[in-house]
Amino acid sequence: MSRTANSAKNIVTKYASQLLLIILNFITRTVFIRTLGEAYLGINGLFTNILSMLSLAELGVGTAIVFKLYKPIEVHDEARILALMDLYRKIYFVIGCIIAVAGMVIAPFLRYFISDFDRFAQLNLNPVFIFSLYVFKSASSYWFFAYKQSLVRAHQKSYLLTVRSYAVSIASCLAQIAVLYWTHNFILYTVTLIAFSVLENLILARVADKQYPYLKRKALERVGKEEIKGLLKDCSALFLYKVNNAVITATDSIILSSFLGLSTVGFYSNYGMISLNIRNLLYSLYESLTASIGSIHATGNRIWKQNIFRTINFATVLIYGIVSVGFALLCDEFITLWIGEGFLINSFDNGKAVIHYSLPLIIAAEIYLLGIANYLSSFRSAFGLFRQLKLRPLFSMLANLIVGVTLTPIIGVAAPVLGTVVAMLITIAVDPIVIINAELGISKTRFFLTNLGYILTTILAGMIARFLCRAISITGIVGFIVRGFTCVFVTAAVYLLFYLRSEEMRMLLSFLPAKLKDRLPQFLRMQ
Repeated sequence: MSRTANSAKNIVTKYASQLLLIILNFITRTVFIRTLGEAYLGINGLFTNILSMLSLAELGVGTAIVFKLYKPIEVHDEARILALMDLYRKIYFVIGCIIAVAGMVIAPFLRYFISDFDRFAQLNLNPVFIFSLYVFKSASSYWFFAYKQSLVRAHQKSYLLTVRSYAVSIASCLAQIAVLYWTHNFILYTVTLIAFSVLENLILARVADKQYPYLKRKALERVGKEEIKGLLKDCSALFLYKVNNAVITATDSIILSSFLGLSTVGFYSNYGMISLNIRNLLYSLYESLTASIGSIHATGNRIWKQNIFRTINFATVLIYGIVSVGFALLCDEFITLWIGEGFLINSFDNGKAVIHYSLPLIIAAEIYLLGIANYLSSFRSAFGLFRQLKLRPLFSMLANLIVGVTLTPIIGVAAPVLGTVVAMLITIAVDPIVIINAELGISKTRFFLTNLGYILTTILAGMIARFLCRAISITGIVGFIVRGFTCVFVTAAVYLLFYLRSEEMRMLLSFLPAKLKDRLPQFLRMQ
């Protein structure tokens, strides 16, 4: 099966499954809120984020080894593949142990991360025991043959994992709902999460074994010491990327808990859940395409790589532009329809001067910029550019922390998100320079001016959509749907107005299947 066909199959399979899972996640969150309340929601969000920080122990080993798998896969070198997978297995076991030990070391100091630590006593919960459960869940994600999944993904067959993974996740959601509804017990809820996490690893490992039976053989070769040293150098650079990602994605709840308490984390987590589901849904595109880009890097020429780079850039800003405009204008309305106006950020007193509309707007900017960062990350990983950008993540995470910690006491909940926006601006200012210099050879000035034009186009589309949405007087779910379509139509129309005749649009349309092209309007088929 061709690279394009595999990528398309990966994307379609993942999207179909993920849409169903997103719906179930919202149902699970609703049951969680109704049965346990925002304090438990804050505990869940905080502990999950703390454990995300501990996942730094992974050091980027997975990314580095998957990159090394591309070439032996191309030439069907099973002995080499087995040697890499054996190394991967040993490293992942050690990583799980490190996370478990680090978690136990952190446990006695939890009170320093939570301004209202006494809430645990009021809820009759032992914070150390609850945290230990979360630690085991995080550590176990590296055990139970988790490393085998990487080989399936390197073969561009993620769809084989996707179906099973989402089936387990859907079953997990249903089990969570049942436990919450019938027991109202937070500990049983957490144990349910752990059980299904372990089950998922075992099932996906079985898929890898069936696809590649040689995985059951003992590795006769060993990865050489010099190569391991090179791998460690790659990992040392990737470690900063991991730290950067952890700081950007996992510190919001920690900062908010330290300054504003568990309830604030609970309220904010609803906004974060909406944003995360959107980002995960869109990130599936890049996760599915990374292996294809890596294969192109191994076999394609520079002109082809340039065309792919520009095309994915345009597709990224178009998709994320539509989504970010919709989020900025409709997020609060969605929360009101979903769980009630009382869960809007401005409807509880956190003692800070929070500007209500600023939060959805800043999160929308975060979504847009993270989209561009994901697109750049896919090319960086596929091209193996791990060491060339090792200092940039340091500046990004420092900017994120400084802004978040400094401004949270002043402006409240919006501060950590603003920190992420600043960090992402640094990323998209630096990463393209290295990628272009190392692999593409295109004009950097043109790249940045083009993307500045994309940003201005998105802002213009948002202003027009906001004006039209305010003019729509329909209320309730119907009104929300109408305004949603308005955001999509206006943003797409503005992009078409400015870029219909562009080279990027022509290339993007050229990748569409012939049957789909035939159904496009005449003015698009002429491209």
